[in-house]
Amino acid sequence: MLCTLSLSAAYLASAALAVPTLVYCVQCVAGLLPDRAVHPRYSGPRPTVAIIVPAHNEEVVIAQTLASVRPQLRPGDRLLVVSDNCTDRTAALAAEGGAEVLERTDPVRRGKGYALDAGMRFLAASPRDHVMIIDADCELDEGAIDHLVSMAAATGEPVQGRNLMKAPCDAPLETRVAEFAYLIKNMVRPVGMSRLGLPSPLMGTGMVLPWHIMNKADLAHGHITEDIKFSIDVTQEGHSPVFCPAYGIVSYFPRSSGGTFSQRQRWEGGHLKMVGTALMHFLKPSSIKTWPAFFLLLDRMVPPITLLFMMLAGLTLLTALLAFAGAGSGPLAVSLSSLMFFLGTTFLVWVARGTQILPISLVGAVPLFILQRAGGYWKFATTGLGRGWIRTERTKERDSF
Repeated sequence: MLCTLSLSAAYLASAALAVPTLVYCVQCVAGLLPDRAVHPRYSGPRPTVAIIVPAHNEEVVIAQTLASVRPQLRPGDRLLVVSDNCTDRTAALAAEGGAEVLERTDPVRRGKGYALDAGMRFLAASPRDHVMIIDADCELDEGAIDHLVSMAAATGEPVQGRNLMKAPCDAPLETRVAEFAYLIKNMVRPVGMSRLGLPSPLMGTGMVLPWHIMNKADLAHGHITEDIKFSIDVTQEGHSPVFCPAYGIVSYFPRSSGGTFSQRQRWEGGHLKMVGTALMHFLKPSSIKTWPAFFLLLDRMVPPITLLFMMLAGLTLLTALLAFAGAGSGPLAVSLSSLMFFLGTTFLVWVARGTQILPISLVGAVPLFILQRAGGYWKFATTGLGRGWIRTERTKERDSF
């Protein structure tokens, strides 16, 4: 009886992990294929846009961010910085940088969602055709506003620009691995979704939305990964966000270990919460209203890649022990196949896109890093996944990246 129950549980666990692994592999392989997508072009003058920059104590980086935005504005555009619960010079520097400034103070209702909601209500008296969201620590590609806004106007859908993070040349292994994982999550997989004709996840920054879509969005909340929640909400309303790999924004990993941990705590903690949310939707299929939402929920089912590898490796070991004990080799075949597909796909992505980020000389140290990350996930489990607006620690060394 115990053997039968163990075998059933192993089959269930292997099948459950095979689903996000398959999604990950299909996205990555599609993301490496030649791009044949043709997006509609917008003819006529570029529509107006209101750019919202939510900021919480960002005096170190806000001026550089605005300097990348201001030259791209056209007559009729608006640039608004929402200084949310700031105790530094963010508001003053934003005003000096040519932005409208909305100062918001509310120690209870804290978070980027509340800042965006305040910004939208401020702009509502004189709205623009589109809204663009840029985080305060991002630099905008030259020509990105014209291209992304025109693309949104041509498609009538939200558009997500390329959103990458860079590490300094002397970054430690963990930051380089994080940059490679970020490349997969925010570039390779969204490109794959686009080439399969599927919606792009919205990433919270570098995205443009028609005003009427953004204006009815549920923004006033403190969800720690508001971008993931927003993606699901938008697709549930029948919209299918489009990904633009050619233009977007770039930001930089913090140098301090404390900043790196707080950033990862927010990202991965929120990501895991949304995996649970996606599971709840699939357990209640009637809650999924549209096909774009269905495919985006599948995308949200994929855990952070280091965690996915640890789960696959651990399950393969457990199913191997069960097979050795005579319980059956079926679960081992499923889990081992999933692990091999995951490793093979990740290797292909590394060869095609990641060797400059993660040189071959460092690859041998990756297993040790993964063991260290296992301890990090334990720390997440014991300290909590994070709440509200968790600001990443900044330094003044940004220009050395």
